[in-house]
Amino acid sequence: MMLKYLIVLIGFISCANQNDSKLYLNWEDPFIEELGTYTINNDTLKVYVENSIIKFELKNQSNQILLKSTTQPSIYHRWFLYFDDDNNLWFYSGDIGIDLYIKLEKSYEYRAVDFFNDVEMNNLPTEFKIKLENG
Repeated sequence: MMLKYLIVLIGFISCANQNDSKLYLNWEDPFIEELGTYTINNDTLKVYVENSIIKFELKNQSNQILLKSTTQPSIYHRWFLYFDDDNNLWFYSGDIGIDLYIKLEKSYEYRAVDFFNDVEMNNLPTEFKIKLENG
């Protein structure tokens, strides 16, 4: 009986590990809602979980880190990433709110977005705002 539970547990663990390692080549959708590795405009975005925290990092073709997630959103809340037309990276999580990584020449600059600031909320990209409001 114990062996049966062990086999089922190993099956769950291996399925979870497969989900974490999905590879998405030439990703064109502006939204990312699943763990995995994405190639976007010749850069690589890795989205993964570490100690129940969603982490992500973007590297260029030379494997240099352009950005790393700076906050600690829980995997247990709704979340998504969004690249706008200027290649800025927006991140939403139900427990921490909105983070913005502004594209610079060779890196990104982090900035938190204040939910209670009407000017900032009105300046969200339209698609991002619609997804935020509609789920």
